[in-house]
Amino acid sequence: MEALLNVLKVDLQNQEVLGRLTQLLGRRDVTAACAAEVWDQLAGLQRDSVPPILLRARLLEQVGKLAEAEAEYRLALELDGQHPIALDNFATLLRDQQRWEEAIEVYRARLLLEPDRAETLRRIGQCFNRLDRLPEALENYNRALALEPDNVTALGYRGRLLRALGKVDASIADFRRICVLDSGNAPAWRELIFWLAGAERESEALAALDEAERALGPTPKTWMAL
Repeated sequence: MEALLNVLKVDLQNQEVLGRLTQLLGRRDVTAACAAEVWDQLAGLQRDSVPPILLRARLLEQVGKLAEAEAEYRLALELDGQHPIALDNFATLLRDQQRWEEAIEVYRARLLLEPDRAETLRRIGQCFNRLDRLPEALENYNRALALEPDNVTALGYRGRLLRALGKVDASIADFRRICVLDSGNAPAWRELIFWLAGAERESEALAALDEAERALGPTPKTWMAL
């Protein structure tokens, strides 16, 4: 890591080094103290270049200095308001703080750069869901799934939302799809079986239970999950 930092002190725009350093700092074994030490070495470097600003922002997040990280992201976006990584990371920071409406605005700015980005649409849907604006959440989940019909994560979010809206059959259909796409997904099998039983579709629930046991294996872990 020290070698990478030395390169940055000479060539702050070196994208390969910035990328490698970011990967290293993202590892689970990197401690807050290590991140803080790297931050100290980078803090005084160039303030008018987006890549090192983003790196400093990530470091600040790692050590829990969220207000300072937000200031770095805002500085990056002042320099380049269409920087996709800055928009993604800043929106994630806002979402993690449950600042749903602010996150939506940043995600929408990101969507202007890439209107068919399913991940962004799914994230917007999550934020609307948290705001209890369910029709808008459903609209975004639907748009995401129109682009990526087999996205298991989006199917799960939409399936739960449809259930909350009382559209149980549509919810069941989404969870059936998840179980086909990801047969080892025990939570999806559990939800499918539960909602089939709750809809008084007992024979389908029992059939799904048999399918789940075959897919997951007849183990105590499977039985506990189901």
